[in-house]
Amino acid sequence: MAEHCSDCDVEMVCIHDYHTDISGGETWQCPECGEREIVLLDGGTARSGHGVETFESPESEQITTFKTDELTALCPFDFGGPDHYDCTIRYKADELCVESKSLKLWLQSFRDREITAETLADEIYQTINDSIQPNALYIQLQQARRGGIEETVEVGDVDLR
Repeated sequence: MAEHCSDCDVEMVCIHDYHTDISGGETWQCPECGEREIVLLDGGTARSGHGVETFESPESEQITTFKTDELTALCPFDFGGPDHYDCTIRYKADELCVESKSLKLWLQSFRDREITAETLADEIYQTINDSIQPNALYIQLQQARRGGIEETVEVGDVDLR
């Protein structure tokens, strides 16, 4: 069993035997930074690093789009409740693609973090860019209306809108 994240020194938690069918083990995730450690049945470990898992891109030129309305994070200001977002992630892959289930789990890790929409969009952009180094990447967060105000944050290559 994984004990503490090597970066944050925070106790890692089991995330529902995510890789049991693939690696024959359990997956543990740091609730602070999202780093994962896969604990294999033979006692070995494998790390997926921060954020998302990847796989080799097909040779054809493609634009991949992920959309979700299930992204939440805590408001860092007086409100204190959750902010709800529609999130669009669009990229032109180079050599790697984002694995969708790991993306969903990583995005869910924000639900207990206090973070602004601007910082959240930037963190999503930086993590995906660092993970797959795409030819182009675009992130759009649309925060649910609160107090009569809507907020949209866009990061990256706006030609992919």
